[in-house]
Amino acid sequence: MAPRPESLVLYAAAALLASSVTVAWAQAPKAGGPKIYCWKNAKGQTECGDQPPANAPGDVRELSKRGITVETKPPPPTAEQKKAQEEEAARKKAEQERLIQQKLADKIMLDTYNSVDEIELQRKREVGLLESRITSLQTTIRNGNERLADLQRRSDDLARNKRTVPQNIKDEMAQIDQERLAQYNQVARYKDQIAATNKEFDVKVARYREIKGTTPAAPAAPAKK
Repeated sequence: MAPRPESLVLYAAAALLASSVTVAWAQAPKAGGPKIYCWKNAKGQTECGDQPPANAPGDVRELSKRGITVETKPPPPTAEQKKAQEEEAARKKAEQERLIQQKLADKIMLDTYNSVDEIELQRKREVGLLESRITSLQTTIRNGNERLADLQRRSDDLARNKRTVPQNIKDEMAQIDQERLAQYNQVARYKDQIAATNKEFDVKVARYREIKGTTPAAPAAPAKK
């Protein structure tokens, strides 16, 4: 029996499909087969092989079996570039951490204060506490100076009369002198703390106004004579 026309058509279509699959399979790169790379050497000449050099001066292209670029790998960074990249990454990380800390500090400040006046009141309290400590130390220093002057007079009187100055007077004078030096240094530290506190509150006030979108009041014009 002669084949029917419909059967011939289906047979031809199946044969064509099988041929196409075979050609596609033959042209596809085999899994696990060697890859082809191309790069330019130091003289600018193109070289190709299955293993690119680790120090290729330019991009390395991976090619398909048809010679089509499927991937381009940039050259590894130089020592200077790597250092610059690390420094930039460290800078970005530090900036991110700074922003996080700033956001936290802003929240704490807004939760603590309702106005610039409240911030200034807190400044006045902290500075006032340091100033009171300075005043107390200065009183102690003044009393020590008076006691030292009295001991010095007694010592001078004994020396004029060619009498021996007792050891307890010498010891007390030395102790007062040593304590006075420590007290002067503490006064200086308190003054430094006052300056640092004022600077801190200046920054705090400026930041509060920046967040709230307010500006400081203009100074009053001097009175006309």
